[in-house]
Amino acid sequence: MEDQILPVDSTEEVTSDANPFKKLLKKEQRFIALLQEEQEDEARALERFQRAQARLERRRKRVERIQGKLVLVREHIADLRSCA
Repeated sequence: MEDQILPVDSTEEVTSDANPFKKLLKKEQRFIALLQEEQEDEARALERFQRAQARLERRRKRVERIQGKLVLVREHIADLRSCA
């Protein structure tokens, strides 16, 4: 069995070398898959970014409310000092 010569399919070698179209199709498929993965990653990143923007906006509003309350408290303190 070790001395047996296995036949080589020379047509397969020729077609793979002579047909760059197949290689390009395969390459195209890999790039399509890669592009899809990257687009999905981009969509997830955009969703995270939008959630972060919403959190930031809520915090800004909270800060503005606290600043407004602080102004009122300071005005009240100033009124009490002027009366005393």
